[in-house]
Amino acid sequence: MEQNAVKHLNQVYKRYASFRGDFRKCIYEYEDEGEFIIAWTVMLDEYNLHANELLQGIYALKEKLFAAYRKQTFSGCMNSTQLSESLNSELKDYLQSDYNLVQFFKHYDREIEDKRYNELQDTCDASQRLPVLKAKMPILFHVREVYTPNIFSKFQDEYMKSLIIIVNGCEENNFPIIYKVSKYGHTREHIVKVTEADHISCTCMKFESMGILCCHAIRILDVIRGVDKIPDEYILKRWTKIAKAVNIKEIDGQDIEIKDSKLIIVNRYRILCPIFVRMAAKASETDESYKLAATCVNELSARLKQIMEVTAPSLHTTGSTRDLPEESNDRDLLSRAKSFKKKDNTKRLKKRINTSLEANSKSKKARGKKSDSINQDDLQLIIELKLISEIVSTRIQQEMRTFFTILI
Repeated sequence: MEQNAVKHLNQVYKRYASFRGDFRKCIYEYEDEGEFIIAWTVMLDEYNLHANELLQGIYALKEKLFAAYRKQTFSGCMNSTQLSESLNSELKDYLQSDYNLVQFFKHYDREIEDKRYNELQDTCDASQRLPVLKAKMPILFHVREVYTPNIFSKFQDEYMKSLIIIVNGCEENNFPIIYKVSKYGHTREHIVKVTEADHISCTCMKFESMGILCCHAIRILDVIRGVDKIPDEYILKRWTKIAKAVNIKEIDGQDIEIKDSKLIIVNRYRILCPIFVRMAAKASETDESYKLAATCVNELSARLKQIMEVTAPSLHTTGSTRDLPEESNDRDLLSRAKSFKKKDNTKRLKKRINTSLEANSKSKKARGKKSDSINQDDLQLIIELKLISEIVSTRIQQEMRTFFTILI
């Protein structure tokens, strides 16, 4: 939207340096509908743009474009055009307009693999790294254990803002109890309501639009309860570290049986890894806890070694050699080194120069091979096109399973 405005209102941008800021405020900053309408009217009057067709079309779609109308709809704090713009920019890095159908699927699969790799990288970082706390408060310790790093960072910013929120008044004659709050040094007030069932809501509607509590609600919760943790009703599972810890079901509701042994091992690792990371973080705080953890780890390692020898001796012998003695490692390296092939250092004799007759015969053979390769390429293309249907059907099944999993 801003790019279209710059394109069609280029003269206005050049003539008035303040127009960009006023236009952006109308899009993103005004949370109240009345404030937005007043600011929009003032902007049109100041820059004499009442007859502009572009701004008239934008205002006709104000419910979909401006923050004052979008706060009641859950969007994960994503703008209406942000999803399509990011998707278009990412597709341009992988796809081109002159690709045929086979090339399109190849590059599209490559983009999906990169997306899944980035997702796995974020999941790994979330399980092995703890975000830094800006203040050592119990509620932040609790949230760090629950939320993903990105959502934790956003919530921590809201919590730090809540420290400068002032309660200006309270109406507690009957339910809902109404609190008037404002930021220190600002006159703009927000209304926070608390029902009889202790449900809290704010006029900024950050929880409804993004799924995390705003600084105003956090301040009131602290005033009412002095909470050390967020109530479960204000924690969306989609923002937690266990968002994917669900059983995938078939269309008929039956659980999908996992037969891949590697996938089972990965799932076990995903569950155990954050447990040991949190344990290591707690054990490293004091010398006594560190010694206790080290002793328990040695005992646990010995028991695991016994279990592996009994249940899976092949895995124990063919696995990593990190715990083996140095002598056995040296022998293994020596045996592998002996198995390498030696390069042939004998010098090759120079070839004689071919005659014109031999050169012509070789060129004819090359042309024949080229035609054969072209036929082989056509055959390969036909085979790949036949596989497209299988790829598409598989992709549709995966998407349908994901869709029904979300519904469940």
